[in-house]
Amino acid sequence: MAAPPDNLTLYRYKRTNNAYTEDLGDGVTLTLMLIPGGEFMMGALEGEPNSNGTNVPSDW
Repeated sequence: MAAPPDNLTLYRYKRTNNAYTEDLGDGVTLTLMLIPGGEFMMGALEGEPNSNGTNVPSDW
């Protein structure tokens, strides 16, 4: 994997979306949510609000 370019710009948007929850039985549920097409970065930046140190790094 190549390093990101120095001029990389990230955009963050807060949006609402419908979620679907599937009951897997024995009190276990799985919640699914649509992620629209385009680019998606998973994880949290260090020091980001609500990041508790157990999140996946944003460059993972």
